[in-house]
Amino acid sequence: MAGDTAAGASYGGPVAWIYIFNLIVGVGSLNLPSGFAAAGLIQGCIFLGIMGFLAFITVTWIIEVLAAGNALLSLEKSGKSEIHPEEETYRRTVIYDDKTPLIQNTDHETMLGEESRFQIKDRIELGMLARLFLGDIGQKIYLYGDLSIYAVIVSNSLTEFIPLGSLTQDEAYYIWLTIFTLCMVPLTFFNFQKTKYLQYGTLATRNIALFMMIIFAIVFLCKGEGAPKESVPWFTPQGTPNMFGVGIYAFMCHHSLPSLVTPIKNKSRLTLLLAGVFLSIGIVYVTLCSTAVAAFGNTGIQGLYNNNFRHVNWMSDGLANVVGGFLALFPVFTLTSNFPLIAITLRNNLTILFPSMKGSFGKQIQLSLIATIPPIALSYVCGMRRTDAAKILIAVTGSYPGLCIMFIIPAALVYAARRRMKSVLPGEKNPHSSPFAHLFFVIAIMVACLVALGFIIYNQIQLAQGKSTGGH
Repeated sequence: MAGDTAAGASYGGPVAWIYIFNLIVGVGSLNLPSGFAAAGLIQGCIFLGIMGFLAFITVTWIIEVLAAGNALLSLEKSGKSEIHPEEETYRRTVIYDDKTPLIQNTDHETMLGEESRFQIKDRIELGMLARLFLGDIGQKIYLYGDLSIYAVIVSNSLTEFIPLGSLTQDEAYYIWLTIFTLCMVPLTFFNFQKTKYLQYGTLATRNIALFMMIIFAIVFLCKGEGAPKESVPWFTPQGTPNMFGVGIYAFMCHHSLPSLVTPIKNKSRLTLLLAGVFLSIGIVYVTLCSTAVAAFGNTGIQGLYNNNFRHVNWMSDGLANVVGGFLALFPVFTLTSNFPLIAITLRNNLTILFPSMKGSFGKQIQLSLIATIPPIALSYVCGMRRTDAAKILIAVTGSYPGLCIMFIIPAALVYAARRRMKSVLPGEKNPHSSPFAHLFFVIAIMVACLVALGFIIYNQIQLAQGKSTGGH
């Protein structure tokens, strides 16, 4: 959507770094070590490097398209450009508090002169960008993809919980899910800036957990309890499909970028900021996975890596229980920071489908409930139907929207946006243009998407066949 949050509700680069880091480093980081073990250390590092680079390319495209969308809306306000009638209706109905821009002009932006129309002042969610540049069909494809991927994130993350005494696994699941709902849903009634202190807290606990897992793996190695050298894989081509399966979300942040980027005070170095975030995350991932494979080999790493530290034999029982419990909470740290970010993004996009729900805080609460109730309901259903077929279905519905959001939609958006801006503003340069402006990169991303799609389908077929064989 296009719109503003509270005027003056902005933040600097360090806070933006925390938001984006928190959004990317999620529960998926716990699946990466098992992918490394299947693919080998060398291939795993190569894969992460390639995937991170491709994700960074498409992130810069989202920034470019966001600036182009702001330019179109700026031209429409000044009466210099025509936009589609339905877009005009949309702007009249959804924009509230539009008298004050979200971010006031900085000196850098003022010096841009004619290019100042590309200032990223209005928050335009990917759904609205799809409508501006791809038409109504593209918008709906994106929104349905968003709904499915958000439901998958919630339901998968909530399968790891803390046992509650003598309660059964299912009973504990529903209790924790209810507690989570009561605590998290109210946070989605507001905007990103209201979750700032939650982001600080979860960044600290999450990084402590990651640091502990890295240190403990190194301690295992130093004590001579690491995996035998022959069990440490270096390059295993057969593990490539599995690496794609666990790594598709390793650098995912595209769906929430508009709401995260728009409040940044100084956007003159957005590309450098994002490059720093991606580089930091890449270093964390490689360190975590390399120490895991060296310590536990190719067969000792569990699906969720934090479960490898439930019982640390070189600690006292009391300390081991504390450490194991803390690391078991890693998915909770991740979900409590990501859930509000993702739900707010979805709420902003849903405004496109419900343009009459504008203006008041009460309407915003209603949209938040529309955004959060379906995925939470799906989480309850997944708790009742924990079958292999349901898990395979969740994996299928999660992978394909992920490919769309990370690869297909950014490539289609930037291609369409560049064509339209050439006709609307010929000769004017977008100061937020991606460094990857050549058509070659769009083609390369689409080819990479097709390759990833093939590997994911192959991996899911292999998993399904394995489950079927194991059941006889």
